[in-house]
Amino acid sequence: MKYLLEQFLSAFPVWRTRPWVLALLLILSPGAFLAGRYAQVLSARTSLFEMEGNAEILLRARATAKALGILADGWRATIRVTPGADFNRFAQRERSRIPDSLRHILPVAYVRVLMLNPNGPWVEFVYSGEGKLLGYETSPGLFASDAMLAQTGTREIAQSAMEAVLDPKAFELGEPSSRTSNGGMGQRFEWSLRAKCCPELATTAVVEVVGSRPAYLAIWQTFNSNYLRRIGTPLNLFSDILRVAFVLAAMVFVGFRFAKRAMEREVPYRRAAVILGVMASVGLAFVALQPFGLVNGEPIFIAGPFRYGGIAYSFLIFVAAGLLLALAYGATEGDLRETFPGKLTSLDAILSGRLLSQNVAVSILAGTAWGAWIYGFTQLARAAFAPGFIPLHEMALRYSYSSAPWLGLLGANVFDALQLSVTVLMVALSMGKWLGGTSMLRRSGITAVCAIGAMTLAGQLFTDAPAGILVLARLATLWFGLGGLDFLATIAALVATSGGSSLADLQAIMPAWKQPAQIAFVLGALTLLVALQAAYRGRRYEDPEVMPSYARNIEERHSRRDEVSAAREAQQRLLPEAPPAIPGLGLAAFCAPSSQGVSGDFFDFYPMSRGRVGVLVADGRAGGLGAALAIAMAKGFVQYAAHRDWPSGETLRRLREVWRREGQTREELNLVYAILDPAHRQIRFARLGATPVILAGLDAQDKIEPLNGPMADGLTEGSASFSHGDVLLFFTHGVPHRLNAAHTGGLAFWLRDKLRLTSGVTANRIGEALQEALRANAGDAPDDLTAVVIRFEPAESATLEASA
Repeated sequence: MKYLLEQFLSAFPVWRTRPWVLALLLILSPGAFLAGRYAQVLSARTSLFEMEGNAEILLRARATAKALGILADGWRATIRVTPGADFNRFAQRERSRIPDSLRHILPVAYVRVLMLNPNGPWVEFVYSGEGKLLGYETSPGLFASDAMLAQTGTREIAQSAMEAVLDPKAFELGEPSSRTSNGGMGQRFEWSLRAKCCPELATTAVVEVVGSRPAYLAIWQTFNSNYLRRIGTPLNLFSDILRVAFVLAAMVFVGFRFAKRAMEREVPYRRAAVILGVMASVGLAFVALQPFGLVNGEPIFIAGPFRYGGIAYSFLIFVAAGLLLALAYGATEGDLRETFPGKLTSLDAILSGRLLSQNVAVSILAGTAWGAWIYGFTQLARAAFAPGFIPLHEMALRYSYSSAPWLGLLGANVFDALQLSVTVLMVALSMGKWLGGTSMLRRSGITAVCAIGAMTLAGQLFTDAPAGILVLARLATLWFGLGGLDFLATIAALVATSGGSSLADLQAIMPAWKQPAQIAFVLGALTLLVALQAAYRGRRYEDPEVMPSYARNIEERHSRRDEVSAAREAQQRLLPEAPPAIPGLGLAAFCAPSSQGVSGDFFDFYPMSRGRVGVLVADGRAGGLGAALAIAMAKGFVQYAAHRDWPSGETLRRLREVWRREGQTREELNLVYAILDPAHRQIRFARLGATPVILAGLDAQDKIEPLNGPMADGLTEGSASFSHGDVLLFFTHGVPHRLNAAHTGGLAFWLRDKLRLTSGVTANRIGEALQEALRANAGDAPDDLTAVVIRFEPAESATLEASA
């Protein structure tokens, strides 16, 4: 079995320890699909409505036009569809008390047919999805007549036209309001009706009579305010707030991340352009098949001077969505590469033109198999908790009234898959990653943000069971697809799940979808057969072979970050836990690592004979792991020298010779090594390089001066004597650089102010005050901040003073 699955196990190594799970996923996926299909067919048999197809609705429109006396045989027809998801939910919940006479005119889906004469006149009919006439509108002057009927006759014509559309027995009729219209040539009547079975519905009927014929008829239904308040539960209000918060936070986050990635030269501009190109291509196909599919306004946007504006509007919606998705993809793709290494290899392969590579084929096959499982579980859940409920797939319904519905279905599924994978999987995952905290807290945050993202695209989560099932199905597809497979497999799973569900749903409510469904099924089967062959005969590419050039910047940054992490850990391990207790000396020291890395600063203390102590301070500006290794060598060597009582100058000379033999240069680490004698209050020191620096604070003389000495062969040596209360401050380059920005006069003036304080100034207090002053200066430290404070004290009052 492992031999047959080797291509899949190589692509998804997480399953190497459990290959049987992957085998079951692949082998049993057709059974999962068939089980879901069977459950969906059984559930669809109890569906409330059935929609007419493109040919049927056109025949009905021409028949209606003929009945109105309009000869529209040669007129061009344009069809628009507007799904009513809220009415679909209402009809599902209240199906037991809705009579057929009302169900047939519920606006579960509006189908508008505009018939346009090339010479200018037009008429638009509005039908329910089942083909029931809900209204019509004609171009001005089409029914103009010089012979106007009396007011009573006009009212009878209007009411007769209204009752031909709706069953008056199902409604409570009242007196209509009326007014003149069409420049005085017509009379408009408006009825406010209430359905006897369903007080939740508010129905309005408007009829305009011109001459002896009704020129305008409209029946529309809405929910009354009491019902809207009743379904607006606190949970739904909470979900609405979450959706708005997620959208706003995502927009701000994407803008910030895109700008940061752009500065780091890690934006996948070409990949983002591909996203935009795919969305624009879907838009072009949509406009070609349904030029006015997204235009829900008046017929003037199709038949009037705004005709081309309506076409541009439909296309620009896709372009705008593509721009937003491209921006989101460019901002967060790097985070996905960092969080889940190797999950984008197959996507890189397909975007680099390796369409028949093993990477692409294996991901498509595995993703389709996972999509079949999700489809099966989703349909079983729908059959159990929402039998007969058919979701209205808005984009697919609009494509259904085109010349190539199967192409529209493919475009709709690609659009949905890209929207989900980028918006939820990439943006939400990236937002969750930057929440911070512990690993468990971060993982919980990622899950929560992704759930909110999925809920954002699902509508009202707490309105009904189908919405909740949809959210869970999407989350399962995304999480397992990325965690167990990869990103391309996740997209394939989304396409398979949404494609299977929408295809079967459309067949259930629209018999005209039988032939397009067969075309879609054949194309899907051929795609899987080609992928199966490529999975075993195609070449497998490794990540570096298909990785885009900008992604190498991420790898380099990761490498630098790992090196910094290792160097920082090494640096912390090499630092002493606390200064030693030396009679006659007060000691304090700290080392605050740089926020931009590890420079390699270091300090240590070495007790010596006759009560002396050696102090080593290093300033490793070169940074990185090399500086940490140099520190380790210096620490061991100086410890050996202190044990043998070597002078400070001789110690650094011999250390320099060791470095040279090891191929290192002294610029990698600047050192000062001092030997202090508290009994005689003396110091002898040597320094390699310009730093670290020693400031001497002479307490009695109110004088601050640096300790220096003659230099020979790059080595500075010197000595000095002190009195009780005098202070020595060893510091590296980062300390004055940071302090000078906030304190006029710099470090010397700051130390003089501290020594002017009253009695009780100890090494520990000076060290704490220096740390506080450094923290008070806003901004990131470009270097480590390292200092050692030494104060000469009487032997009987000396204490151990350490600050970390």
